[in-house]
Amino acid sequence: MEVKTAPSVFTKVSPWVEKYRPDKVDDISHQDEVVKTLKTAIDHGNLPHLLFHGPPGTGKTTTILALARALYGPTMYKSRILELNASDERGIKVVREKIKTFAQSAVGEQKIRLVVFLKKTFAVSFITCI
Repeated sequence: MEVKTAPSVFTKVSPWVEKYRPDKVDDISHQDEVVKTLKTAIDHGNLPHLLFHGPPGTGKTTTILALARALYGPTMYKSRILELNASDERGIKVVREKIKTFAQSAVGEQKIRLVVFLKKTFAVSFITCI
């Protein structure tokens, strides 16, 4: 008699969106101009400060993660990104503590670009930005 075992509860199951999220800038679809501009910036090593905006589901997070993966490689990119949800963390205290600490700890003796990623910035108040 064959005994079937249930799948392990410790098996990591990721959501569909994470499973099929593009890993490379080239894999981003329906954003031809953005992809072209980012590839040129990566190739020339001249990446300016960027601001992504748009409605949910347009690829902002995917583009940022693919860009970070292209800049730092598949093993280092996660340590170079600070992702904050501005609807939860919107005070000046976040800027003074979390972002500053991240920037200080991530940058050693070499010049490194960091990615500070604020999601849902509509929740940031005008007072907070002053």
